[in-house]
Amino acid sequence: MNGEQQIFRKHDISYIMGELSSASEALTALQKPDEEKVLSINDESSFYSAIEALDKKGIRISRDIYIPRSGKKTFNIRTLLFSPHETCEYSDDNIQGVEVSTSAVAVEAECDTSSGMLLLFKLSPDTKYTREESSGLTAEDLVFGHNCLYGGFINEKGVQWMRFFDSGKRVAITEITEHIGKDKEDKEELNLELAKFLDSRTDEAES
Repeated sequence: MNGEQQIFRKHDISYIMGELSSASEALTALQKPDEEKVLSINDESSFYSAIEALDKKGIRISRDIYIPRSGKKTFNIRTLLFSPHETCEYSDDNIQGVEVSTSAVAVEAECDTSSGMLLLFKLSPDTKYTREESSGLTAEDLVFGHNCLYGGFINEKGVQWMRFFDSGKRVAITEITEHIGKDKEDKEELNLELAKFLDSRTDEAES
C-alpha cells in the first residue's frame, strides 16, 4: 500500500505512529530500572514454564544456563525491577478493601532477529494484608496466570501484547490482537497501563 491508495488512507496513521512512539519511549524507560537482580529459576517454577511457552512463540528471554550438582537445569535471568506505578483498593464478596499495587518487571528478549524487552505487569497486595514482610522489589514471586496475566514484547516496531494462563501443568500464552472484540478492549487497556507506567517514570525523573 502507498499514500495514494484509499485502503492506505483508511488506516489510522496517527494511532500507528503513536504506538511506535510509546514503544520507543518504553525501551528507553526500561533501561533505567529502580533495581536489577539476577533471578535463578529451575524447572519447578512458573517462570521456567513461561520461558518454555515464550520460546514456542519465538520470543527468547536472555538467560544463562547451568546445571548444578542437583542435576536440575537452572536459568539465570537479569531482571529489571520497577517501583509500583499504581495502587488501588479492591473489594469483592470475599475480600474487602484490600490495596493492590501494579508494578513492572522487564527482561531482555529477542524475537526472530529483533532485540527488545519483555515487559510484565505484576499485581501485589500491600504487605499489611499479608503475613509476610516485604522483600522489596523482586520477580521471585511472579506466578504466571495468577499475579501476572499480561505482558508485552517491545521492540522498535511496537508492542505485541500477550496473555498468560496457568493450565495446571504449564503456562500457556495467547497473543492479543485487534481482530477479536475482547482482545481489542484488552489491548486498549494495556496501552493505557503502559502509558501510566511511562508517566510514572517521567514524573520520577523530573522530581
